[in-house]
Amino acid sequence: MPMNTRAITSRIEPLVPAFILVVLAAPVIPAYEALLFDETWYVPAARRFLDSHVYERVEHPPLGQLLISAGILLLGDNPRGWRTPSLAFAAASLILTYYVAGELSKRRIVALTSSMLLASEKLFFTFSTIGVLDMFFIAFSLLSVYAALKGRVIPSALALAAGLCCKLTAVLFLPVILLILFIGKSKNPETSMGEKILAAAKWLVLTVASFLVFLYLFDGLYSAADGAEEAVIRNPIRHVSHMVGIHTSGNWPSGYGEPPWTWIIQPRNYYLGGVSLIGNGPFETLNPFIYGLTFIAMPHSLWSSIRTRDPKSTLSWAWFTSTYVIWIPLYFVVQRPLFSFYLLPAIPIMCSTAASFLNGDRRTQCLFAVLNLTFFLLFQYPMRMVISGM
Repeated sequence: MPMNTRAITSRIEPLVPAFILVVLAAPVIPAYEALLFDETWYVPAARRFLDSHVYERVEHPPLGQLLISAGILLLGDNPRGWRTPSLAFAAASLILTYYVAGELSKRRIVALTSSMLLASEKLFFTFSTIGVLDMFFIAFSLLSVYAALKGRVIPSALALAAGLCCKLTAVLFLPVILLILFIGKSKNPETSMGEKILAAAKWLVLTVASFLVFLYLFDGLYSAADGAEEAVIRNPIRHVSHMVGIHTSGNWPSGYGEPPWTWIIQPRNYYLGGVSLIGNGPFETLNPFIYGLTFIAMPHSLWSSIRTRDPKSTLSWAWFTSTYVIWIPLYFVVQRPLFSFYLLPAIPIMCSTAASFLNGDRRTQCLFAVLNLTFFLLFQYPMRMVISGM
């Protein structure tokens, strides 16, 4: 391949999965005119900020809610306004997944396959088309991971701090990034362990400090609904304590959560049922290509980590554990329901590990990605809803 063509291809390639996602998601976003799932909380809160600057959902950080407000301000109080910010950040997440997978595998085709798998994963696709907070914190967290892989401590800390300002769930990436700083790439390949520990400590302090500063600044854009909430949002430490207290309290209704071990084998459908081209209950949510290969690839990654101390395998398993496996023991500890969309932060590394496990040539990787996309379009993409809306 000529050098100029190769350079152009290397620049276009990361954008291909994002382009596919946007093309597929664009007609889905306006197809549902009613508020979906947790949009019933966040969209009214975004509207209220635009109307009166009141902070309605103080149990979550402000940045993600402000991004939904920005969508409404730019595109109107309609499905496009509520949901387009999620799609924009989902597209960014695909590009970042490409670069993260590329750093881990050192193979462009594995990076492309990883991003293509993520673009056609049902849960990720669904949340890219609804106005909730998850795509925001995932994009910032992936940016933090990529910056850490490149040895850029300060940008990584600032990115995770921004993710925490969207949703506290970004804290699940904290051990992942600390591990990267210990075993991953640094600007100097001869960096000692002491220097790595110092870099990790610097990153941690900067992340916490940046988060508190960002939280204070974003909270300052709001006014409180009452005096008690005013005291909360004017002190970032108190606001963090308030958010953690609400999400760990035992005041949640019981009986409507999902055990973590069912999130992979029996995922929930967050769209209306029966909207795919080929109606099939199990396949409407379960992806045998990604989830099936994960059951093989992740244990293999753990084994490789133990046997060879391969940094890539260690990071893959640690990421999967920190963002998914951790919920299994927590299910028996926390007194609140857990939901299958909590799997979202783990899906990028599931896709990357599955693509790396294939370890085939370009043709094999492309065939697997195309088969997965075809499966998604036939069994999971809400084609009937899109057609009915035309």
